[in-house]
Amino acid sequence: MNTDIPATPQQAFSECIELILSRWSSLRLVADYNPPAYAQHITNPFSKITSDIHAILLDYFVTHGVNVSGDELAENLHEYFSVDLKTDLDDDSETRVSEALINAYSEIVVKKNPSLLLRLRETAEIANVRAQEVASAAEGAEDDYYCEENSTQKVGMDVDHDVELGERYEKPVIDEDGFELVQKKNGRRK
Repeated sequence: MNTDIPATPQQAFSECIELILSRWSSLRLVADYNPPAYAQHITNPFSKITSDIHAILLDYFVTHGVNVSGDELAENLHEYFSVDLKTDLDDDSETRVSEALINAYSEIVVKKNPSLLLRLRETAEIANVRAQEVASAAEGAEDDYYCEENSTQKVGMDVDHDVELGERYEKPVIDEDGFELVQKKNGRRK
């Protein structure tokens, strides 16, 4: 884990903004599934959207300092999602994010206490490790699913008997447009 503290509290707070935004699931969902027009043709739209919001938030805190209102900041984040990202936040996450940002500003810039930054780094590192584990497990499950149809390999599971892959998993039926067809258990189309 990186335990280096940035030279100034403002730099530490800037890193906190990045870490908080990186964990905001609503922001990630918008970037992954409904990016704004300016970010649709970018390889990593999440990075672009995050850097835009980061710049706005940093400027907002520099301008208002300790006078930042949690309700006002939450309202501004909600408006940013509505107007710029064309997404309505129904989960009240903008309130939690604004509270986290105000707390980070208070701890790091006002009180000059970098412990919150270190905790955020540790949490981000743990989340990254878990995400890699999930991705590895998903790759393995996908490989198992797409094995040959008549494979006679056995799948080791915590059950009383082994199941042959050819009998248990069938390849999906794809129509001429590339969509997977929903099938009944006996294999007929619905």
